[in-house]
Amino acid sequence: MNNRRLWLVLIAAALVLVIGAGSLSAGFMLGRFSADIAEGQPCPLGDAGCLERAPRMGPRGNGGNRGPMPAQPQPAWPTSPRADTSPTTSGEVDLHEAEQAFEAYLDELGYADLVISEVMAFELNDYAIAVEPSTGIGAMELLRDRATGRVTPEIGPNMMWNAKYGMHSGGMGGGMVGPRRGRSSSDSSMSVSASQAEAIAQRWLDESLAGHQAGEADPFYGYYTLHYLRNGQVAGMLSVNGASGDVWQHHWHGAFIAMTEHEH
Repeated sequence: MNNRRLWLVLIAAALVLVIGAGSLSAGFMLGRFSADIAEGQPCPLGDAGCLERAPRMGPRGNGGNRGPMPAQPQPAWPTSPRADTSPTTSGEVDLHEAEQAFEAYLDELGYADLVISEVMAFELNDYAIAVEPSTGIGAMELLRDRATGRVTPEIGPNMMWNAKYGMHSGGMGGGMVGPRRGRSSSDSSMSVSASQAEAIAQRWLDESLAGHQAGEADPFYGYYTLHYLRNGQVAGMLSVNGASGDVWQHHWHGAFIAMTEHEH
């Protein structure tokens, strides 16, 4: 074989190796990209179809509405400065003590215009709704750790969907060290009505938690929160987005124990 033919054979072999390696690399990257979408990683910039290819979250489908979402990592939101001062014994329920802790939290952050309208005790935490008396609209949802006495803003819709007091509006999640206000109520109108939110919640329950009934939807800025019941007893909570109708189950409470409500 002369030198010219030998060089042609070597070049052809090199091209085969390069093309094969490129295909393997492309296959790996495609597989990695698909896996990233399945694992919930952010979509690449400029890829408009990524979100459509990504799987919807939620059990067994829910009519286009997302089901239980993973808990968001909780940044350093304002917590109660009185934490760990007089914690309730773990497992012991005192709704009056819990309400006092929630009220103190609002006062210390400068929200003297908000009032506690509802306190609920669950297996894993105490929960409260703070409302604006002038509008009757929910301002924020709060949690209290009974073991430590610490009060924090609730994770989930309260932070991510709250158009006036949430993390995207400069409210409680915006590094607040004193009273700050987000967008006005005129910027927080919802295309989904309360009755529609209840119907959406019931469809989600029928598909995901059969045998449960949706309760009355409490309005917040940008979303609704409601209890769902089984045999007439509170069994859990979920929220419905006021624009998209997405559903977010509050899976961090545990079993319901007791509650108290106030008219304002």
